[in-house]
Amino acid sequence: MKIQKRTLYDTLYISSDNNISVEQMNHFLLCGDSNWEYYFNKIIDTKSDYEILHNIELLEFDNQNSAEEYLSITSPDLIQDISFENNFFGILKLND
Repeated sequence: MKIQKRTLYDTLYISSDNNISVEQMNHFLLCGDSNWEYYFNKIIDTKSDYEILHNIELLEFDNQNSAEEYLSITSPDLIQDISFENNFFGILKLND
């Protein structure tokens, strides 16, 4: 299992709003598989409903098997969401 890329975010924003602007989508990171929520590194659409997360890591893997192997050895309490869409294999986790 090899983590291809690791990015730490002090703050991330989550929205499930279906009317997200093109400008907001310029700050899109991923769409979570569990609730189809959108994750952004910056919020532009201040009128949209959003939540704030702090101290989050985005881990990117070469393939789904590597990502699933990582999930199997990580506490589920640390996992915020995953995204295995369009040849992207990412895990958002609380930075421990």
